[in-house]
Amino acid sequence: MSEKVDTGHQRTRSSRAGRSAKCLLLISLIIAGLMATSLWVRLSFWFELFSTYSPQLTILVTSLLLMVVALAVYESISRGWRSLMKVSLKSWVTLTLVLLLMGHNLIVIWITPQRATFNEISAESGSLRVMTLNKLYNNNNYSQIANYIQSRDPDILAIEEIFKDEAALLAKLMGYEHWHMASCGCSAYGSDLALFSRFPLDNVSLAFEDRLGGVLRGEVTLSVDRTLAVYVAHIVVPYSSSAYEIRRNMINQLADSINQERLETVLMGDFNASPYSVDIRSLAKQTTDISLVGDRPWSRCTWFGYSELLCADIDHIFVPKDSVVSDYEIGPAVGSDHRPIDVDLVLSD
Repeated sequence: MSEKVDTGHQRTRSSRAGRSAKCLLLISLIIAGLMATSLWVRLSFWFELFSTYSPQLTILVTSLLLMVVALAVYESISRGWRSLMKVSLKSWVTLTLVLLLMGHNLIVIWITPQRATFNEISAESGSLRVMTLNKLYNNNNYSQIANYIQSRDPDILAIEEIFKDEAALLAKLMGYEHWHMASCGCSAYGSDLALFSRFPLDNVSLAFEDRLGGVLRGEVTLSVDRTLAVYVAHIVVPYSSSAYEIRRNMINQLADSINQERLETVLMGDFNASPYSVDIRSLAKQTTDISLVGDRPWSRCTWFGYSELLCADIDHIFVPKDSVVSDYEIGPAVGSDHRPIDVDLVLSD
């Protein structure tokens, strides 16, 4: 009698394990399918937001599949190893689909978008350091910001979500003689975009703007015969269908403007999109003369607005495609939910 009760309990536990495994498989299939869709298809702003967290979601699906394997092993031990081969065909097909979707997702993350190549640069080669930081509109840790930027000493600096009096103060603290404000109120909560330079700065104007974002363009004279076009971008967050349409239009306008440039171009700022975003991949594909800089396909985070777990890589620097990049640095917290990032590069002869 006791043996029958024990056997019944084992069967109950193993059947629960089987049901749990199937449930996890279904969840994994749904997430993996959404991930694959978000990497290729512009269906709605939800998919654009979904793609931001591709690394975290890939880890989540992998963890769920490991739990499925553990439950399958437990069930096989409870019922005997032969029971593992009796798992329904649907479960194996589902697992196969999940793995295929994950494989597709990982391959796309690995190869897209095309990254700038890194090479060693000697100190005598005349490298140029560019930096971008979303200051956060209500961040008033000016000394902390200035001290870090001075420690990195960028030649060209872009700051988003900054007000005019703050820009004047930071320019004085950091020793930038050349700087310019957008004065559009097109960053966040009426804040603006600013461009600072150790070199002469001319022809600064808004490339285009919207109440939810904007792009500032300026020309930096590096030498008598060399001028660099610098774009500072703060792209709209795709929090709704209308915002997503504005964002797509901004990306297309930005690509058109850069493609019409007669000067070498650096583009940097807060794009509110990860490298896995359809919009960032579209921008990288449309602009043939610049490359996205990043040190790894599974990139580190530049934004920590929701926590360390839900951080994202949404601040970017694009450099001329024929330039040589030696360093890519993500800085510490300086009172903002964004981290400063900077790049060392040498322009082609």
